[in-house]
Amino acid sequence: MLSPVIRRNAIELVLLGLTLVFIGLAIAGAVSAYSPVPYWDMWNGYLEFYVKASSGDFSVWWAQHNEHRIFLARLLFWIDFVLFRGTGAFLVLMNFVLLGAICAVFVVIWRERSGGGAGLFLAAWLFSWSQESNLTWGFQSQFMLALLLPLLAFYLLHRGVSDVRRSSRYFLMASVCGLLAIGSMANGVIALPLMTLFALLTRSGWRRCGALAVLSVLGILLYFHGYFSPEDHGSLRQAFLAHPTGLLLFAITYVGGPFGYLFSGSAKALLIAQIAGVCLTFAAIGFAWNALRKPKQSTLQLAMLLFILYVGGTALGTAGGRLSFGIEHALSSRYMTPSLAAWAALMVLAVPPMQARARRLADALLLILLVALLPQQLKTLEPKHDGLFERDVAALAIELGIKDQAQITHVFPSAEWALSVAEVPVERNLSIFGMSPLADLRERLGASSGMEELPATACLGHVDEVHEIKEDPGFAQLRGWVSDGTSEAKPGVLTVVDEGMSVVGFLYGGQRRPDVVRVMGARALESGFKGYLRSASLDKPVYILGPNLQCQLKAALVTSPKD
Repeated sequence: MLSPVIRRNAIELVLLGLTLVFIGLAIAGAVSAYSPVPYWDMWNGYLEFYVKASSGDFSVWWAQHNEHRIFLARLLFWIDFVLFRGTGAFLVLMNFVLLGAICAVFVVIWRERSGGGAGLFLAAWLFSWSQESNLTWGFQSQFMLALLLPLLAFYLLHRGVSDVRRSSRYFLMASVCGLLAIGSMANGVIALPLMTLFALLTRSGWRRCGALAVLSVLGILLYFHGYFSPEDHGSLRQAFLAHPTGLLLFAITYVGGPFGYLFSGSAKALLIAQIAGVCLTFAAIGFAWNALRKPKQSTLQLAMLLFILYVGGTALGTAGGRLSFGIEHALSSRYMTPSLAAWAALMVLAVPPMQARARRLADALLLILLVALLPQQLKTLEPKHDGLFERDVAALAIELGIKDQAQITHVFPSAEWALSVAEVPVERNLSIFGMSPLADLRERLGASSGMEELPATACLGHVDEVHEIKEDPGFAQLRGWVSDGTSEAKPGVLTVVDEGMSVVGFLYGGQRRPDVVRVMGARALESGFKGYLRSASLDKPVYILGPNLQCQLKAALVTSPKD
């Protein structure tokens, strides 16, 4: 018979092991999903920002991005360009660093609340793959900052009350965090007002209450000076007046999202999230009822409750702007990080007292929760090659200046806007446009290939599809495969030349073609290509060449209809 101590230690070891697995899987998922190609908001919010800022436009640092002022994230964007050539890898790393800092704050709070236990399972919870977008997308550091700074501010206010000797120091640091939160996202504006509420509830003195109140007013005035409502987004006021029930339901779904994620892809997901959101709301109200009876003795509980309220305010604000997209939008991956943090705060309130009374039961419940989340965490191992390849082809289209709406949609909703944003980066070789294999391809198009003759050996391969591009009739899109039959196919850019050895197109190689593998063998797995050819070269002999091929593929191309 195992002793209770051994059984308890065994559960803790399993929890620790699962925590390491969760974090490791999240890192593996981010590595496999990494692409240097800017994605979605990074075109206007990252590339365009850097172009303007580096050209001396200082106003762009505080300019709105949608409804947000992402000053702190822009500091990271600047560092990524100046020190890391705009690859975006630094930004993805910072997502993990900032999330790790959030975990560290929660672990410190847990230890203070529990009197010992590490609470490392919180790290497993907070590194859930439900927030995939915020882990893999370099633009999302502001989501982490908008949680880390208020969380730290509330905790420092608590420390300022509980540690009299260092009270002033803690208050000053909390105030700085509250001010910095204004430059994270729009929800950061409510941090200082909630900090003022904390000071009032804990009777921290009129000087501190007044100072926080003044900072709150100044912060709101600063944020909303020159503010305008984005045209394609709703507003909290409009949503409240027109759809109050929908607004509340969106917010409830938002905060319950991590549990809905357990059933992602199922019709139950929305309902489960809403039930979980209601449970969190009523649990927080229950803890607030107890804490408000003795606020001076419950400062840590109040700090966590105000943080939950902060996330609730975030959910309501998001609902005001996104309700028009449907309640299902509340389960978007990027909204999961605030929800996960709110549940972490509730766990800090609920689990340590439960462990004090029934340690084995509490640890078992935590273990069951992580085991239930594990199948979803294993989604980090799903292949992402096809999606990354389509992004590469979209970047090729933008580098060549081709208005291929269907392809560019893989990285940005508007081809025309993306081409406009990329005009200066292409000219200045910034970010992906200054890296191999895309750098200077636009200048090479139409120029001599520099070759005197073609390789004597013919490649194996086939052009499967040729489509003219409706938005840009000067170009056609090609898709097919090519292999020399011996060496392993590698990703890269293939060059298309005409009989006069002039460059008439470029293709991105490396697409996975399992159908070709069945004929050619495993070496041809990444033999697929997709790219562009000048329409003037259609119906004429052209030759496809590649840096990894010692052969050429001759093709006479005829366009085919495109759905």
